[in-house]
Amino acid sequence: MNSQIENQYVPDLSSTPGDTLREVLYDRGLTQQELSGRLGLAPKTLNEIIKGKAPLSHDTALALERVLGISARFWNGMEAAYRETLARQRDRARLAQALEWLKGFPIADMVANLYISRRSDPTSQLEELLSFLRVASPQEWDARMMAAQGYYRHSGSQTSDPNSLGAWLQRGENLARAMDCSPFDASRFTQALHEIRRLTFETQDVFLPQLSVICRECGVAVALVPALPKARVCGFTRWLNPGRALLQLSDRYKRADIFWFTFFHEAAHILKHGKKEAFLEPERRSELDSREQEADRFAADLLLPPVLYQRIAAGRPFTREKVAAWADEAGISPGIIVGRLRHESLLPQTHLRDLLSPIDLTTVAAAAGTDTQTDGRGAARCSL
Repeated sequence: MNSQIENQYVPDLSSTPGDTLREVLYDRGLTQQELSGRLGLAPKTLNEIIKGKAPLSHDTALALERVLGISARFWNGMEAAYRETLARQRDRARLAQALEWLKGFPIADMVANLYISRRSDPTSQLEELLSFLRVASPQEWDARMMAAQGYYRHSGSQTSDPNSLGAWLQRGENLARAMDCSPFDASRFTQALHEIRRLTFETQDVFLPQLSVICRECGVAVALVPALPKARVCGFTRWLNPGRALLQLSDRYKRADIFWFTFFHEAAHILKHGKKEAFLEPERRSELDSREQEADRFAADLLLPPVLYQRIAAGRPFTREKVAAWADEAGISPGIIVGRLRHESLLPQTHLRDLLSPIDLTTVAAAAGTDTQTDGRGAARCSL
């Protein structure tokens, strides 16, 4: 019978170890008084254990093993499962009082972009959200956001909703920590940027997988996260540990030229600035500090060498044929040239718009819902 209990028993998480102990006593014809004498426990203590009023200690589990021949591990496991169930019930009761907090998050958009799953029960939805955010309760998240507000204001992203922005950032971190990356190699990453630059000619279904693979081989986890409506941010960079950098990108403007400029801007932060710093790139900045100016110049010059760009800027009128020739000479997408000219107010916003390639990371979000994918080089890789 002993082995049957241990091998076949599937615990009802709402039952106590005492419920099973009561069944064993009945089966063996023992009274609580007799068992308490054999265990060396006071009858009152044993009665409280059977009623679930007192925990079953490890010492009592060992005594039960000797007296009943049912292992201490079995009793300890039952006790742990029961206490965990009680803790979960208390936790859910507390969370049920905090459901209003859910309304501060774009749950529908987070579900659509596979940040979280849809739960029919509001309390379960709150549990799902907290697990995604990696915090124990709404209070811990609010404290994190309050601590980050000074940085968000400094970065110029005060127009973003803090919870939407925080959720976007958390999604990138969650994805990046699941990636298998080589240790960071600055020299290798610097060389890789020239290989990546050539990818600007490709469509996103070609360049996105290759971008992820190339960067991971250099110790940079590229997290491609669709923009949330109120998270007005294009990119983010920080170090997850001394050997791995996170480079997070959104599709805020749905344009590949802006995506690429942001990527190379963030790459500059990784190569040129401190590992203890974080760099958040909002959609607009009122002013740039020296590090942001340096990152902007790095991205602009890498995409379009200054000598060539000076010639391009002086090459009015800007025709489709000229842009195509310059793009071939530079080895980059024509859309990047058009985007740069528009940014410098040298080209009207209405001209050559068809040369601007679109980008949409929602397909990447769908792919990231799987555990593994196959990269452009035929190797298994973690999800983006």
